[in-house]
Amino acid sequence: EMYKILTGAGINIIRVGLKSSDLIKAHGEIEGHTFHPAYRQLVEGAFAREMMEWLLQENVTAFENEEYKVA
Repeated sequence: EMYKILTGAGINIIRVGLKSSDLIKAHGEIEGHTFHPAYRQLVEGAFAREMMEWLLQENVTAFENEEYKVA
């Protein structure tokens, strides 16, 4: 949700997630599976999916209401 809020406000997000370090990597001091090396891509993928689902639903609703007409 913060990603949507910040990008919607025009703020350029430079880094998402944790910085990779020896403490976080496998068998490091930090455990609990809270780190993912491609966290930004996971966030952006989830955001893209939400947008596509919303757009598809809007088009289905428009088609069902006969707002969409083929020329």
